[in-house]
Amino acid sequence: MVEILVRGTIAVKSAQGFDPGGKVYIRKSDGRIVKNAGSEGSTVLLENVRCRVPQVMGGTCNEMLVTARNVQ
Repeated sequence: MVEILVRGTIAVKSAQGFDPGGKVYIRKSDGRIVKNAGSEGSTVLLENVRCRVPQVMGGTCNEMLVTARNVQ
């Protein structure tokens, strides 16, 4: 296992628009990044990730900010 991004920003492809500073979840069924929690157990909150800039690059990506290293 290799860490690719420890802290900083990254553009993430998403069909949804996110709110600046909003929480970021990942859907377990298909691995997509979503802005709302799904039904119990269907999504996981990415604790140290927040939306920085919504809808960049023509509305297909969102810029996400990784605020802290989360290694267990």
